[in-house]
Amino acid sequence: MKGRILRSLFMTVLINLFPAVGAFAYNLEILPAQGAFFSVKALSEDGTAAYSLWDEDSESSGWILNINGDFINPGESGWTRSYSESDGIHKIEFSNRLYSFESEMTCSSDAQHILLTCRFTNNSAEKLRFSARLLLDTSLGETTGLPFRLSDGTFISGETILEGTGIPDWLESMKSSDVPALYVITKGRIQDTPRALISANWLRLKQSSGDFSIEEGRNFDNLPYSENDSALMFLFGEKALNSGEDTGISLVLGVNPDEPVLEDFQQITRASVDKEVENIRLREYTLKQRLREISTVLDLLDNLLDNNESINTESISDIEEKAAELEKLRAEYENL
Repeated sequence: MKGRILRSLFMTVLINLFPAVGAFAYNLEILPAQGAFFSVKALSEDGTAAYSLWDEDSESSGWILNINGDFINPGESGWTRSYSESDGIHKIEFSNRLYSFESEMTCSSDAQHILLTCRFTNNSAEKLRFSARLLLDTSLGETTGLPFRLSDGTFISGETILEGTGIPDWLESMKSSDVPALYVITKGRIQDTPRALISANWLRLKQSSGDFSIEEGRNFDNLPYSENDSALMFLFGEKALNSGEDTGISLVLGVNPDEPVLEDFQQITRASVDKEVENIRLREYTLKQRLREISTVLDLLDNLLDNNESINTESISDIEEKAAELEKLRAEYENL
């Protein structure tokens, strides 16, 4: 216990000796996505130095989806993956027969911040419960074991969960005084504040499912987990989605804690165009789905007419319920 306290005090003193925020100038660059998540580097203005802001293995960071209580990593679950880049907007899409999950990353005009957005669409015929969590495997503090720093000046050097009013305005991960830090801005006008923020060993978070229980006093290098392998998990609130509905989440990251505005991001008007295209695609899918369901009800009706002995109060009520449900869905989607 005494050694842990001394270590924490030493790290706190060391960080307090670091230069003030903004003493070093770096620009952000989004690299072509090779795996399940994006890669971002901070480049010195003279172009002589580059630093990864999180682990360069794109499989170590990414979104984990909670669909009706089942935790799914789209990149590891056989979903179809596609990647595109246009006008500075990098997009990774995972999809299967029932769902689609798109995440986009774009850099601000001054190259100081990145807007990370995701959108989940329920393409199934059923209502579902959805929430998402982002596992971010930071690489900056691992070499030195430096703790995360919060906007109120406190530090996190071990397993911690922050919720509600305890969520900071931003969180910083740094490596040393002459290397850029990563700031995750959790409160503002263009990003969604997570319902909870967890810091723990990366492998502990990666292997967790359901509710993660922190262990008080456990730091980032307790065996059998990797030494100083710190990571962050952002948990976002649950939403109920009917068939065809979608929901989105936005998060801002950068090399300083200043809050950007929407106009700072390149080609942001592209989002409205993408939404229009998405609505056309959703309308096509919905119409096809409704036709398939109508066909199923007609088949049931034909079977009843072909087998008079099957006609009874229960079978007729079943047909009426299915027809009523189709009418309800038609009313919901008549404006698509």
